Amino acid sequence: MSFLSQLKCLERWQIHIPCWWLQGSLQGAVAGAFFGVALAICIEPVSDQQRGWAISVVLAGIMVGTILGLPMANLIGIYAGWRKSFWTTSVLATIAGIISTFYIPIIPKPPVMSLRAELSHLKNLKLWRVFSTSLLIIGATFAAFTYFTPILKEVSGYSDDMIASPFILYGSATIIGNAVVGKLSERYPIIILTIGLISLTVFLLPFGLFADKKPLAALSLIGIGSVGVTMNPAMVARVMRTANGRPLVNTVHTSVITLGVVIGSFLGGLSISLGWGLKSPLWIGGCMALIGLMTLLPDFRHYIKNRDKENAVITE
Repeated sequence: MSFLSQLKCLERWQIHIPCWWLQGSLQGAVAGAFFGVALAICIEPVSDQQRGWAISVVLAGIMVGTILGLPMANLIGIYAGWRKSFWTTSVLATIAGIISTFYIPIIPKPPVMSLRAELSHLKNLKLWRVFSTSLLIIGATFAAFTYFTPILKEVSGYSDDMIASPFILYGSATIIGNAVVGKLSERYPIIILTIGLISLTVFLLPFGLFADKKPLAALSLIGIGSVGVTMNPAMVARVMRTANGRPLVNTVHTSVITLGVVIGSFLGGLSISLGWGLKSPLWIGGCMALIGLMTLLPDFRHYIKNRDKENAVITE
């Protein structure tokens, strides 16, 4: 219903900027709260060993919804007007809310924790280092992803008729990668994030060198799709280990990931505006991935020293 009220506002004032700002703020707040609660709920009915898989199922729904929803909204906007696109989104969101009411399993109410107690988890400095890794992973991915279309068209030489093919490959890679990471993330989050960040760097930097080669550009897209946003289950599993899966922490983590999208996209655009060329967002993304790898090194060293003990605890 909050989505519907936003649309009424848009319909009345049309393209009035403050209304767009309000609509975007409300939608962001609702989406952030939803992700935080959804991730907290999805791990409750499953064992500790299956938490990563449960998280990946939720995230897979988001990815599939994005892959299907973006072109659908675009088509509705073209043929029926942009307002119909918003109304369609509102109706689907309302239907999803009703279905969730009936089909989400009843979970025993956890002990009530005050807001002060929830906020106390945010005093953990290690948690902010964990957050920074997530921000840099998503920032690195979106520094490049935001500008894939102009890079593929103007540097790699893909025509308008061909441009959809590499994006279909990218979307398929994200779904497959998310499923694989989800299976392994609960047991090996640090290893997955380490391999993922190294791979992300390896795919981004050569893409910057060979973006004018169509086959290499397509392979780079598949690689980035496999190890970019698909590391979300491992990122969430790492956060939950650090803060014991508190809803507020999950919501803040969602906000940090969103901030990563904004910062990565901004830095990529800034590099182009400074005259560094269309390839520069790929180099920006590669550098962010390298910095992300550095933030992970303390946990990686700790994991190597204690891996037998940690794996034994998880197996039990």
